[in-house]
Amino acid sequence: MRKKILLTILIMCLAYQNVAAQQEVKIESFTATTDHIPSADRKKDSNGVPCALVKVQVIDDIERVEGNKIGDIINKGVEKWIYMCKGSRNVRLHFKNHLPVKVTFRDFRINGLESNRVYELVINMPNLPSSSEQMEVKGNNMLMRVIPANAIITIWSDDNPRKIYRPENDGSLSIHLPYGRYYYKAKAEGYNDLDGSVFVSDHNDWENVILTPIMGILTISCPTPKTTFYLDGKPLEKNAKATLWTGQVVPGTHSVEVKRNGHYDQQKQVIVSPNQDTYLQFESLKTEAEVKKERKQAAKKEKQQKQQTDKEEEEPHLLVDNEQTVRQSAEKSVTRKVTAETPDNRAFVFGLRTGVNMASIALSSDAHGDSKMTASFHAGVNLDMRITNNLHLNTSLLYSQKGYKYEDGVYSSSMGYLNETATAHFLTLPIQLSYRIGMFQINCGPYIEYGLGGEIEYGSYSSRIDTFEHFDALNYGITVGVGRTLWKRFYLGVNYEMGMSDYANRNIAISLGYNF
Repeated sequence: MRKKILLTILIMCLAYQNVAAQQEVKIESFTATTDHIPSADRKKDSNGVPCALVKVQVIDDIERVEGNKIGDIINKGVEKWIYMCKGSRNVRLHFKNHLPVKVTFRDFRINGLESNRVYELVINMPNLPSSSEQMEVKGNNMLMRVIPANAIITIWSDDNPRKIYRPENDGSLSIHLPYGRYYYKAKAEGYNDLDGSVFVSDHNDWENVILTPIMGILTISCPTPKTTFYLDGKPLEKNAKATLWTGQVVPGTHSVEVKRNGHYDQQKQVIVSPNQDTYLQFESLKTEAEVKKERKQAAKKEKQQKQQTDKEEEEPHLLVDNEQTVRQSAEKSVTRKVTAETPDNRAFVFGLRTGVNMASIALSSDAHGDSKMTASFHAGVNLDMRITNNLHLNTSLLYSQKGYKYEDGVYSSSMGYLNETATAHFLTLPIQLSYRIGMFQINCGPYIEYGLGGEIEYGSYSSRIDTFEHFDALNYGITVGVGRTLWKRFYLGVNYEMGMSDYANRNIAISLGYNF
């Protein structure tokens, strides 16, 4: 019985250790490298768009990927290659022996993946401790000085899996390891990878891990022969007669000068990017004599222009009064034409509106007769507000009279045809968006109106009732129309109103207005 209890406790401890190890999964880094996918390794998605390549450094196997993955996972040992669609923003990885992890690219200042770009994802997940690891093992500290200090160091041996480490801010790295031979790989953005090995023993020295920058190619050109090129104050080696220099330069901002005895120097700043070609072109260097000649010619030309200007100002006016009158008349005519054809783009424009209404009413489906238009009028004030040069907001407050004539179409021998004539008086507020094309405009928007009074007369009965005893006083609907500005101040427009409430009027309004 005791053996079973001890065995159960041992199994529970191992399970707890496994869960604890799974919880230690950590995203060390996600970076966009300066590398581009070689032509032989490129892939495209179903739309023919080139993919991005994510290189995942992890000691466990990746069983499944959730995200915009293209094709299968390519296993290259500790490094797994995953091709993803352009613009992907996250990925979720499911491992064989650890809990899954989701990587959101924005957390690493990458909004979306770019085509043909290589990205590196480093995931740290320590192995489960074994019984041999729990035993006391003799070892010592591996000591490293890393340049640059932001490099990522991967360390492994024949008996130990790869693990990721980051140096301290000063570039130092100290790791306690069992005795033996260890291999390392150092990576940093903008630098070449560096591989090496260290033997951990009782007497360890500092290992200098110095990465070399990925150089950029700089080409400097100047047409003047026998010039000397300077990069950051140091002369560059080239043939004395050569007008071109090309070489590898450390990425960054550099100062370039071109000099020759007896000539004026030229200086420029240039930014060199890693693994890219940069071209810097200078103009021909000028001698002191050439510069003096150019200055003398410029001064002579300026003097001639000044003399010409003075001469024109001293000439008498030979135009007769008649010619002046003709010219002034023509200028006024052009001014009037421009004024008349120029849209009014003031922020606020007030105006007056009046016009004719041709109104009827929409009938229900069970009506036997038809509705005919009646003529009436409208009048009020208008306000136009500019939103953009082409888009305006237009609203009016109008007194509007509308009505209709209805003939039932059913004849009775005692009462004849059943007809009715209605009038209605409204206070109307239309609110329209107005799109302007030069002096023309297209209007559309809702309107709301309130009935002030009116009457309905039944012809056959010779009886009258108040219009708004039969209909609701509050009416609303939509209105569309067109208009044109005339002579800058006047306005002519046509709107069609369609009521959508109880009083379902149909009205064609022809308006004439004046804008102040």
